[in-house]
Amino acid sequence: MSLRKSTVASIIVISRNEGHNLKQTIDHINVTKTDVPYEIIVVDDGSTDHSADFLKDLFNRNITLISTDGLGPAAARNLAVNSARGDILVFLDAHMIPDKYWLDKLISSFEDPSLTVLSPAIGSFNPSHPDVYGLVLDKRLRPRWITRPVDGLTPVPLIGGAGLTIRAETFRELEGFDSGYKVVGLEDIDLSIRLWLRGYKVYLNPEVRILHKFRNIKPYPVLEENIVYNYLRLAFKLYNEERMARTIEAVKETVNFGQVMAEVISSDVWEQRLALNNKCIHNDDWFFSYFNMD
Repeated sequence: MSLRKSTVASIIVISRNEGHNLKQTIDHINVTKTDVPYEIIVVDDGSTDHSADFLKDLFNRNITLISTDGLGPAAARNLAVNSARGDILVFLDAHMIPDKYWLDKLISSFEDPSLTVLSPAIGSFNPSHPDVYGLVLDKRLRPRWITRPVDGLTPVPLIGGAGLTIRAETFRELEGFDSGYKVVGLEDIDLSIRLWLRGYKVYLNPEVRILHKFRNIKPYPVLEENIVYNYLRLAFKLYNEERMARTIEAVKETVNFGQVMAEVISSDVWEQRLALNNKCIHNDDWFFSYFNMD
């Protein structure tokens, strides 16, 4: 029996104050054509707008609702995986609309046993916004969307959490997303780099396209200190000294930089770095050279 026919996909949706977007996303998943058996796990991560209340009265044994006090996307996704039954995990934001047979196309890619993780092309609710095909790091080590189309299944440096599709066994082997990142941001970049450093390849499948609501303002507070903390955590955990210094230089003028730096240094980041180094077959020099990002 083919992988597509035998695999149950676990579609994991993290939501916080998403308003009508969450229902729109769930409705589209359920009405979009597919031959793949799937389950949906929704984590309502501390919403105050009652946007997930409709799920409490929705009798559907394929939908599981988990409510938290606000763990953040990384920890919320990890929590959902603890309940996931699927061999393939599909992570979606609560503001996405898939094309028909999107799930079939994603799952069929995994008929290649060497393929571990991939992302679809990401379109936008706004037709003037270009489609994106993964991410790359710029000279300031900030992630930027790749807007140049790719042809066929293509290795890319980084993929976002919205649409990230991965074998459950690999996700668990890597111990999931790093929940040490604050609120939101860079946990997907961290996972992408760790996959490459551990010897896995990260792919983009342009034959699958999912619409995403790009927005500059989150429906919950995100402080500048949280963003700086995440950049420093990523650098201290995964980069060499030169890239650490470059990251520090890029954020040293931000508010409460000293306090944030002290908080990162006193965190578990060094234990994380050591544990990762003991499992990697590549280092960050190899990664940046492989994709010509320096």
